[in-house]
This record gives sequence, C-alpha cells and structure tokens, in this order.
Amino acid sequence: MLFFKSDRIKKLFEELLMGEKTASDLAEVIQVESREIYPRLKRYFNTIISVKKEGRINKYSINPKAVSIVKEALKRGKDVLRKAEELMRRVTGRELDEVEKKVIEFLIFYMKRTGRSYLEGGLEGNIAELISKAIKVEVEEVARAILSLSNIGILYLWPSSVAAKKVRLSKALL
Repeated sequence: MLFFKSDRIKKLFEELLMGEKTASDLAEVIQVESREIYPRLKRYFNTIISVKKEGRINKYSINPKAVSIVKEALKRGKDVLRKAEELMRRVTGRELDEVEKKVIEFLIFYMKRTGRSYLEGGLEGNIAELISKAIKVEVEEVARAILSLSNIGILYLWPSSVAAKKVRLSKALL
C-alpha cells in the first residue's frame, strides 16, 4: 500500500501524474530548490518513480505499472479528509481548521504506515502529545482539535474523552 509522508510529496505525485517533469518543474510546485527534489523522491525510485538523466538534468516520471496505485493513494487520502470536512460542515456549519486537518492527515498517515486502526498513548506520551510531536503543533491546540473532532464524530476516543488512551478515525470516513 502506498502512502505519502507529507502534502508536498502528494503535490509532487499529482504533478508527476501529468507527465515527465524535471527537478526544477517539481521544485516550483512545492516552492523549494531543485536540489531538494532528488532526496524527497529517492525512496520511490525503481518501484514507483523512474529517473532518466539527460545531460545534467534528471527527468522524473511515474512508472506506467504504478500509475493506478498512485491515483488510488491520492484519492484515498482526499476522500477521508473530504468526508470529514462534509461532516464538520453538516454538524457545526463551519470548516475544519488547520490543526484539525493536520490531526486527521496524521492519523490517516499513521494508519496506512502501521496497518493499525488506532493510535495508542503510552510511555512516549498521551495521544495529544504524540500527535503534537508528529505534526509540530502545541499540545494544547492538538488536544482542542482532538476533542472538537471527537464531539462531531470524526474521531473516537477510548475509553472516554476525559481519559482517552486510544484514538481512531470514524469508520464512516474510511
């Protein structure tokens, strides 16, 4: 199963779906220097991405056999977030804020990466602390976002929202 580490990587794959691109083309999309593209895509070489060298210029493209896998991975992440946004709008009449989006995106990433359906707190910290470290947002903001998402039904906290040891995305979103 394919997963993306960040929004920038997602943007790179969306761009590569349109065809072969140079490092400078891709760098412009995510607003970094072109020399930063190779290290970002290196883990996908020979499986998902092909690199062709023309002189000193690298040209990147998605392997034809992997196109459907990339499309599915991009669609899956967007579907969960889109469903969460629709639920938030329907229940509260407001949009997801940036921290709430980051929490949802992190949980999607975590689930795909580990194959587990929930995140559990432990010796490393409680769930808010773990997510805070991962998304680099203050713990208080993450805790607020988790409670907000829990109240709407986007996240489920176990055993309760007061003493949550585990968190998972609503099965209705998946």
